[in-house]
Amino acid sequence: MVPGYLYGTYREAQIAFDLAAIAERAGIPFLQRRATGLDPTQRLLHLEDGSTRPYDLISFNVGSRAAGANSAAVGGHAVLVKPMSEAVRLKQRLEALAASTAPGSRTVAVVGGGAAGVEVACSAERLLATNGRDRQVTIVEAGDAILAGYSEGFRRLAARVLQRKSIRILTGGRVESVAADS
Repeated sequence: MVPGYLYGTYREAQIAFDLAAIAERAGIPFLQRRATGLDPTQRLLHLEDGSTRPYDLISFNVGSRAAGANSAAVGGHAVLVKPMSEAVRLKQRLEALAASTAPGSRTVAVVGGGAAGVEVACSAERLLATNGRDRQVTIVEAGDAILAGYSEGFRRLAARVLQRKSIRILTGGRVESVAADS
């Protein structure tokens, strides 16, 4: 739903989840702690504070972590899509770029050519298009093609949509660094 938020289909409140409130309504405790170990024989989860929690069924939802996003080579110039606070920051940066009166084009690179990357690129292009000025959105994918794992027909359809939106696709190269202007 994050691409829909960037696109303007959803407001932040419509896609944010209050996990503590959800747990409370379900009648289960909500703990926000770092797990340090698991004992599947005794069904115990070990927590950073030294305590343990018994479990019958356990699910780890660690979210996504972009490789290298916190490295010095990125230097704070990249904005992640997750968690939600980062998506809000990304939308704010895109809106500021779209509203900018500085001469020149508005340029955005989306790293990752999976479904989410393609959706984010389309949303960014639409947001930047609102002022009618020059813009360039590029998808950068380390693999040989975007949307790997999808059918060839679907990938051709997506390529046509991206071409119609003038979204460039760069494949076969890994991102080494991110700077303010490149």
